[in-house]
Amino acid sequence: MILEMFILPPPFIIPLYMKEDHKENKWFVSNVLAINTFSAIVLYIIIVSIYV
Repeated sequence: MILEMFILPPPFIIPLYMKEDHKENKWFVSNVLAINTFSAIVLYIIIVSIYV
């Protein structure tokens, strides 16, 4: 379904390519990825329950 593609979280490889001296940015990016993953799961459950 095309809706699934739009709610998927961004890739988790992003923090691996950040420089080591950007500790605060790594923390922020990791938290944003975690929040996006959780919200994507919740949103997917809501969408599936509406359309099924």
